[in-house]
Amino acid sequence: MKVLIQVILIIITSLSFAQSVKITLTVEPSTLSAGEEVTISVSSNTSGRVYIENLNNIFQEYGSFESVNQTFNGSKGRWVTNYTLSKTGSFLKEGTFTVGPALIEVNGKRYYSNRVKVTVKKGSNNNDSFDTNTGGKAQIFTSKDTCYLGEPVFVAAEIYSVPLPVNIERYESYSFDGFMESHELAHPGVIDLKKKRVNNRRYYYFSIDKKNILPGRVGHMNILPFKITLSTEKGLLPMIAEKKSIYVLPLPLPEPLSFCGAVGTFSLKSRIHQETIHQNEVLYLTVKIKGKGNLSWISPVKLSLPKGISLYEEAKIEKAFIVEEDGQQGEVRIKYPLQVSKTGRLRLPPFPFVYFNLQTEQYDTLFTKEFHFDVIPSDDSKVEKYTFSKNDQSSDFPVVLFVSGVILLLIAGIFVYLKQRRGNNKDN
Repeated sequence: MKVLIQVILIIITSLSFAQSVKITLTVEPSTLSAGEEVTISVSSNTSGRVYIENLNNIFQEYGSFESVNQTFNGSKGRWVTNYTLSKTGSFLKEGTFTVGPALIEVNGKRYYSNRVKVTVKKGSNNNDSFDTNTGGKAQIFTSKDTCYLGEPVFVAAEIYSVPLPVNIERYESYSFDGFMESHELAHPGVIDLKKKRVNNRRYYYFSIDKKNILPGRVGHMNILPFKITLSTEKGLLPMIAEKKSIYVLPLPLPEPLSFCGAVGTFSLKSRIHQETIHQNEVLYLTVKIKGKGNLSWISPVKLSLPKGISLYEEAKIEKAFIVEEDGQQGEVRIKYPLQVSKTGRLRLPPFPFVYFNLQTEQYDTLFTKEFHFDVIPSDDSKVEKYTFSKNDQSSDFPVVLFVSGVILLLIAGIFVYLKQRRGNNKDN
């Protein structure tokens, strides 16, 4: 019996400490420019020989290193060891590539990781413009070179320096040639100094002045240069960026009649605040638009209301959003006050909200709900109003005429009496 218990305990202990092999592949950053330094890492909870697929002919490796990290898992009551292989380098071509999977071989058995999609573009990181004879470079970064009217675009000032930067002595921000609505990021973060390799030369790199802009005019829009002076370990380093141009495309024609300028990805909810009201009272319809895009451009949609329902006053709109790199994230609430003059069981039809979907590059339409509500006659409508009939007017007319004649005769008599009395007084 004791032997059996010991065997069971050994099995339970071995199962509790047994672990499945986990392997994870990461590429940081996953969107970058050709020649920009990137780190590809493979992490696993077991050691073994690691191989990364789909890197041949597109990746130039600068170096690699391995690390081991141990953490205590309190829920399982044991130490967990994590093994990481990291490769630094740069992609040689522009395009979209799939890196991985990574595989690890343990005791003759292979385990595979996830795949990572990597986008390598020219963007604003034009590495050919780097002058290796200077101590650094300043340039304007934009997340897009071409965009639609009203589409959010991320902009930042990028600085590359060969000597180690110590402080920013002077900075003049970039500006816009043409109408662009700009918002600073809600969480720009602290200055993160990194090392990057461009054209086989290492630079210290950081970005500042991060904004999200909404182009308000079709055609070429220029972002005018910024100026910066760095204090480095080797002295002052002044730099001036070149201007950056964005081409703004018009939205597809024809625009739907109910389109109010919204560009992005949105969802919609609606509700009425009362299900029973009195006649001539105000019914409130609230529409909540939630999503990411140019929320600051959304305006109330003109409602096509049925007979007996009218807009009491202008709709009230409230906007609450935070600004992120890829747009404004939040919601817009529109409150419509509707006056109802009709009684009975009424219907409020669905109303459209049309926006331009950046993912599908076409117009999408969302609808409010269809609502039904009851309208009770007001107290004023219950008061009976009296109107004279023709018979009433004909029967009362002689009486009115007789009374008027008597009053006129009395006035005339009094006038004659007073006149005669005044004449007698004169004779005496």
